[in-house]
Amino acid sequence: MPVKAYISRDQAGKPWPPIHEHEASAAIGLVQRLYEAVNHEPALYAVFANLQAPSADLVVLSELGLGVVELKHYPGSLGVVDDEWYADRRLVKAGTGYTNPREQVQAYSGRIRRDLVGNLAALWSHNENDLGRALKIQTAVCFTNPDLSITAEVKEQVERDASLRGRRWSSFRLLTPSTFAAWATALRFGVEQGRAANFAPHRLTSHQVDVLARMYFKGNAWTEIDNLMPTGQPYAYIALQQPSQQPQLFPLRATEIKIGRDGAKCGILVPEYFRRASREHVRLTRIAGNVWLEDLRSSHGTFVDGAPVERVTRLAVGQRITLGGSEASEHVCELLFTDQLPQDLLANATMKDTTTYGRE
Repeated sequence: MPVKAYISRDQAGKPWPPIHEHEASAAIGLVQRLYEAVNHEPALYAVFANLQAPSADLVVLSELGLGVVELKHYPGSLGVVDDEWYADRRLVKAGTGYTNPREQVQAYSGRIRRDLVGNLAALWSHNENDLGRALKIQTAVCFTNPDLSITAEVKEQVERDASLRGRRWSSFRLLTPSTFAAWATALRFGVEQGRAANFAPHRLTSHQVDVLARMYFKGNAWTEIDNLMPTGQPYAYIALQQPSQQPQLFPLRATEIKIGRDGAKCGILVPEYFRRASREHVRLTRIAGNVWLEDLRSSHGTFVDGAPVERVTRLAVGQRITLGGSEASEHVCELLFTDQLPQDLLANATMKDTTTYGRE
């Protein structure tokens, strides 16, 4: 398994998963995205959720690098005033003693780095003082609420301030779930071996990642989420209703997929004659065991069971989605969300593995 998820243990040695539902869903959703991105690679990634000592929401340790993430779940538009972060007018809280989450996550990463240097120096037979000066740890704040928006200007401002006020060994990025996997796969320790190894970068073996996960991070395998990882098999289906034709059936396998009339950008292609559907109309995202629907500023709106979609909405099995109007018509596309194949296809067991109708 290229990604192993861990949760921390409390002082009594008992597993300590994220307490709140949105925290657990956010952490699981990020693990799912990373798993989907690297499941074809041999390198091992260990992800620690709700680390207790030292404290951190999410830590990613790979064979190539280490990153520490603070998770925030605020809706609105992100802004910065005198180093304080706001989602609309609501203060984005940081830990006690910190002005903003960037300060918080870099402080947490400093403690992890300080404690980990000795372990890495022993594994790499590297001078501990030299390693202490060279070792890089990446940090990030990831906003997981799909109703939060971050403009390019605010992102640039936050990351520029981080480079000026942060620590030389700790680069910082502002993330959303869609950029998390790319950030995690780019993590690097930034420490070179000697001339005898042609100055190749230091890295860990899979075994060493596993040892650090258990011995240093005291991780407890988060086995409860194993069945939520992408497997390549469908986790749900979209049936596209068509006039005088059999429905087109689209298996949902990817963590994120767009629906619309633009075949170059959408994984589920809506026929051109549904003119009230936009080129990129909606996005479906799997987070933990749920599927969420987001309208992508479509021209004529999105409706679930006839009600307009005004914010990101969790779908329930059997709900009907219409693109471009509240009722299906010759120009309004109707979709059915289901978690199983229709009965006529279930009658033929082989259809479960060969359902590729339409574009994926």
